[in-house]
Formats: sequence, structure tokens, C-alpha cells
Amino acid sequence: MKRSPLSVWQFAVIAVTGLLGWKFGRLEPQEAARPAAVPGIGVAFPSVAPAQQAKQTEQKAVDEGHILYKGKVLRDPKAFMVGALSGQRVLRFATAEALESFLKKAGGRFPVMDRMDSLLALRIRTDDPAGLDAMLDGSVETGFIFPVIPPNPRGGEVQSNAVPLGEGLLAWLGVQKVDSSWGAGVKVALLDTGVAPHSTFAAEIKNVMVVESAVGPEGWHGHGTAVASLITGKLRGVQGVAPGADLTSYRISDDKGRSDTWSMAAAIRRAADEDNQVISISMGSYGDSQLVQGAVEYALGKGAVIVASAGNDSYEKPTFPAAYPGVVKAVAVDALGEHLLFSNAADEFAIAAPGWSVNAAYPDETVVEFSGTSASAPIISGAVAAVMTKAGKDGARLDAREALELVFAYANEAGAAGVDPQTGAGTVNLGRIFRRNTPGIEDAAVASQVIYPSDGNAAGAVEVNVQNQGTSTLNNILLSVTTPVGISKFSVNTLEPGAVHTLRLDLPSALFGSSAPVTVQSEIPQQDIDMRNNARRSVFTKSVNKP
Repeated sequence: MKRSPLSVWQFAVIAVTGLLGWKFGRLEPQEAARPAAVPGIGVAFPSVAPAQQAKQTEQKAVDEGHILYKGKVLRDPKAFMVGALSGQRVLRFATAEALESFLKKAGGRFPVMDRMDSLLALRIRTDDPAGLDAMLDGSVETGFIFPVIPPNPRGGEVQSNAVPLGEGLLAWLGVQKVDSSWGAGVKVALLDTGVAPHSTFAAEIKNVMVVESAVGPEGWHGHGTAVASLITGKLRGVQGVAPGADLTSYRISDDKGRSDTWSMAAAIRRAADEDNQVISISMGSYGDSQLVQGAVEYALGKGAVIVASAGNDSYEKPTFPAAYPGVVKAVAVDALGEHLLFSNAADEFAIAAPGWSVNAAYPDETVVEFSGTSASAPIISGAVAAVMTKAGKDGARLDAREALELVFAYANEAGAAGVDPQTGAGTVNLGRIFRRNTPGIEDAAVASQVIYPSDGNAAGAVEVNVQNQGTSTLNNILLSVTTPVGISKFSVNTLEPGAVHTLRLDLPSALFGSSAPVTVQSEIPQQDIDMRNNARRSVFTKSVNKP
């Protein structure tokens, strides 16, 4: 289900009601809703001020210049309006002398929560935002701290016919097996909730504690462990894409998975300074932080590839930092390469990977079905690391940017023809990258098809995309398309390696007038190296599941 682009005001509402709602809801699914108290069975109720007294209190607050929301005084209305953390600010100074001058002048009035001397930045707490504004001159850059959370680990709204991936990651990527050399020596940074020990890891993952914890890894949120296993996991049922990579976990959240843009920015800069070539981020925020953007630009400037999940809210814009230029936006598809409804769209530099019921490790030696763009991002990150070590000419090592170019260049067509917001440049295929210099491979594929419902009185349509996923030019590719109104046959005369041929058939508007599904089956009958991609069945239905 598509949603319209969001205004600044809508983003503020989302940040407050959605993201902060996550804080008390989705991140703690084990807490069941409490039943309402019923008078007369021994439950004590707090006293409530009379209506007149409440009105007088509200009027007094308004007279004193405060802003009310649902009867409560907002101590930091500016932060509230943009969905930022109340009572906190980021201050960035032009010089170290200006920073020290502020601290001296403030005299402890605005306690310092943290500082990044490399950025001449302070994170301060303030109970008097207006007083802070009055104290600062125009030379100090002021910003907000926004909440950062993992996307819903169960995904979101999804079509009823979405196909789970399970333990089929390697086959999905077009390879039969992976060995420990994939990603060997590549430094990969994972910014998440921390990684707990698990037998799927060849060695215990190093955790850099950007955010400290009073408990051991067994008490941390399991999101980071699941994400890490998709990069360096080695068990058959929980196989990572680059098991040989040198993975470092930068723990940026508290034990419940909650983080903020200050911690994210600090971790990105540290990961870049510690020479990580790939930075994988499966967390996001709808708050646009200049501090995070600056950290992203810093890491990109040092040659790092940053991959970030687009988010699981069905919006037409990704979360930050995925939304920043130069960051690879990870969007999610199911096991058949179909766009998942919950996956946020991205207008540029996006690529798709599995995000529905992917086997992943979890603390306490468990395995879970992991869903969302949180799964897509580490798969893409791991693919980049694997290509760096596996795809160079004559065994030469590629740098991260060169590997990323190959990942995009040899992506399988997905969704609508060409680059589209839902599936980006297509789906990652390691097999095509590794076999790209092997001549004589014939592989015609029904790479994707999209059913477009009728719009009013206009007819609907189905778009079928045939792609040459081999290395030899293909001629006279036969294609049969079966729709509810009959069978149509076509022949694609010539198709160069990697090229896509698009066919479009009209479908009567009457097919979409009821809740009955509309099914389209396309098939290429010729034998080739991979018959699994020679047929595709797509179903359009108005109904969806909401897990």
C-alpha cells in the first residue's frame, strides 16, 4: 500500500506518535496490555481536580507563555514539534576556544551529557530552552537529539502471499555454498543493539560500547545479534554472506533497543576512524540530524560504503541515515523478489534484499524468523564484503566502492522496469557477479512482473520483464503469459547480457471489480542454466495480512 509523500508537519506527528510510541509499545512486546481497573473491587483511584480548577491551571500556564498539549505543559515545545528528545540540545562551535568560553559562561547551568571534541560538539541538558537560546549568539550551531530505533523486527503490513526466505539465503543470492574466505580481512562495522555470543559466529564479536550497559550481553536487545548473523553467521541454518569478515559491533542503544542521533553520529565517525570499509546500519530515525549527516559525509569521504535500512512503515521516503545522499538504501523483498508492502521506498541509490522471515541468530542460542529492512541491510553489506574478496580480476582485492558498483551493475531486475522506488536497482545476485567473466552462460529469466489494477474506467495491466542473466547473447526467447482472459505468446528477438525486455498487456477493468485475486503466470519454456527463474506467478489481491 503506497502512502503520499509526507509534509514536515506529518513527519513531526510521526516522530512523536509513532517513534515514541515504539518506545513504550513495539520494543517491549512481552508486556501485555493491562486490563482497565473496575470501580468497586478494591482499586484505589487518584483524586482528580475539579474541572474549574483544571481550567484555571491551564489558563495560568498560557498566561505565562507555556504551551499546553492534552492538558500538560510542554517544557520544550520546539523539540516536541519536531519529534526530538525533550530538554536536550547539540551545540557545535567554530573553535575550541568558543566551546570552552560557553562552558565557563554557562557555569553548570546546562549540564554536559557528552562531548565530541573532534566535532567541537556538546550534548547538553536544559530545563530552560528559552534561556539557552537567549544565551547563545549566532556563531553557535544548535541542533536537536532525535530518537533512533530498530525497525519493527516483525516487519509491518505485508501482502498475504509474501513468501518467507527461511534458510534459503545462499540460493537466493545465486550461489550454492560459501566459505570462510568470503569477506576475509574486510573490516565491517555494525551499528546496532550489540551482539551476544552465539555458536553461529566463528569467534566472539567485539562490542564497542558507545552506549554502556549495566547487564551482560544476554540482557541486551537481540536485534543486533540477528543482524550480525546475516553478515558473519556460519551455521547452515543461519548462514551469513561474508563469514570471514572482521566484524565489529558498535553498540549504540540501551538494553531495550532505544538509541539517539548523537550516539549514531559518534559511532559512524568512530567506525570511519577505525578504518571500517563497510558500515551497516539497521536502525533509523525520522529526525534529520545535521550531526549524523556530517558523520555520514565524513565516513563517505574516507572511502567507506554505508548501507542503511530504509524502514518498515510503508512510507515513500526512507528513514535517516538511509535518506542521506551517498548512503545505500536497503529495501526489502520476499523470497520471490517481490516488494514487501511495509518496506519504505527510496528515490535513488537503493537496492533490494530479502526481508521476510529470514533465518537469523538470537541470544540464548536460538534462531528466529527475522523480517524487515533490518535484514536487508546486513545482507547487502555482507555482499559488498564478499565481492571485495571474491570478485577481483586474477584474485585481486577490490575496494568497497568498486565492489558496490558490481553489486548494483549485476542486480536482477525487480519490480517495475528499470530503477524504481520500491525495489531500487533490483535484487542482489552474487552468482552473476562471480560468473560475469565466464563465457557461454545462457540464462533467460522472467525477472519480474507487476500487476497494475484498473483506475476508474481505465483498463488494468500487467508488466512482464524478461532479463538475460547469463553471459551470452540470447535470440528468439519464447514467452507465454497466462492471465484470467487467456494465453498470450511472444518472442523476444535478441537480448544482450544483462539487458531487460519489457512487455505490457492490458487487463479488463472488470477483473478488479471484486475482492477475487487476479493471477498472472509467465513462462519461458527453453532449457538454460537455471530453470528456476524461467517462470513467475503473481497475484493481485486487495486483502493484506497485518502480523
